[in-house]
Amino acid sequence: MTLVKDNILEALLQGFFEEECLAFMGYYSSFLNKDLFLFALNNNNDLFMQKALLMSAFDKTELQEVEVIEKILVNFEDGSKTNYILNILLLIGIDNWKNNKLKALIDMFDNFTCEDYLENRLILSYNPLMSIALTSEILT
Repeated sequence: MTLVKDNILEALLQGFFEEECLAFMGYYSSFLNKDLFLFALNNNNDLFMQKALLMSAFDKTELQEVEVIEKILVNFEDGSKTNYILNILLLIGIDNWKNNKLKALIDMFDNFTCEDYLENRLILSYNPLMSIALTSEILT
């Protein structure tokens, strides 16, 4: 396993030391940017993402950038991280997304109701009822 040289928070997340990363977040706040957010998203650092977003550790404007939104949508379209991405969407807020990105998200939600059994992203979720509840919360 190779560790990241400069970013201590990313190195901790790479080794899945999420509690330690949360503890040192204040000391290394300069690393709390969209790059760390995208790394944690791709690395499935669920605990860190949830607690960091609840503490508003990331700059909300950076989380509204096109690169971040597109990465979230790509991960959501994959289908294997449905509840994880829905929780992230609730915590970052989608109020300031551009219309084309909102349309893409709503089209993905439409997959829950329109696609047949084999292509339905909801079926890939480990907890389809939670996915439905999270989706309705986002749509409200």
